[in-house]
Amino acid sequence: MTNLNSLDKKTKLNLLRSEYKKLAKIFKEYQEKQKTDLQTIQSIKEENQHLSNLIEEKTEFISKQKNILSEKKLKLEKIQQKTEETKKELEEFSEKHDKLKKELENFNIKTQNLKILEQDRDSLKEQQEEMMKELETKEAEKLRLMEEIEKIQKELDDSNLKIADIDKKIKTTVELRTEAQKKEDKKVRDIFKLPSTEFFYNSYFCWKALSNGTLYLTTSYIGFKPRLLKKPFAFPIRDIVQIEKKKNVTNIDNSIEITRKSKKETIFFASFLVGKRDRCVTDIISQAKKLDHEIIVKEIK
Repeated sequence: MTNLNSLDKKTKLNLLRSEYKKLAKIFKEYQEKQKTDLQTIQSIKEENQHLSNLIEEKTEFISKQKNILSEKKLKLEKIQQKTEETKKELEEFSEKHDKLKKELENFNIKTQNLKILEQDRDSLKEQQEEMMKELETKEAEKLRLMEEIEKIQKELDDSNLKIADIDKKIKTTVELRTEAQKKEDKKVRDIFKLPSTEFFYNSYFCWKALSNGTLYLTTSYIGFKPRLLKKPFAFPIRDIVQIEKKKNVTNIDNSIEITRKSKKETIFFASFLVGKRDRCVTDIISQAKKLDHEIIVKEIK
């Protein structure tokens, strides 16, 4: 610090003034700071007062909430007590419900058994009705079968009579046939492997396809024997459905076409000798009538 004693008055005065200004400035700052601090303190007091008020309000609110909570706790205890009572009642109700459910199941079982018994009764009734109908049907069928048996027996008797008549005719025919005819009968039967009841009736020269040969007519068969190496064949007159008179490839009216029933086929025999084609057709129809068999004959168009 500067020694004042060594300075003159003016300098001292200036120095003192300078120091005074500094002190005045510091004092002023202090006053302002003190004022600010007082304001801050006042603000803090106000805030404290406000906080005190808030605390009082909160305390009062908490007290009220405690009272409300106590009331709610009492209510909750009552509700819990009521819940326990309700729970017990519910358990009792559940027991009653289970008991009723079991009784209902037993009742349903009894009802179902009753329905089954009713269904069985209805089913037995229907079966009885069906059996009665079936019995009636069988009785009717029995009567029908009896009628058919009588009819068949009658037909059998008629057939036996016819067979006896045929046997008689065959015997008579055999007795009346000459040795030459018997020889021809055996020859035809051997060619076509026919039964002993077949007798030669007539023969006709003709062509089948590219083979010429002989068409044989017996009691109930027609057979063709080619002259070349082809095998002979025969079929029953009863198998013939239709005979149609035809022209051959050279447009000559001397051929026939036979339609068979069993094989659903036609056989073409061509180029009969003059007058023999119509004679052959007439002989076949004649033999068919003896067998009670009808053949359609179609004339050439």
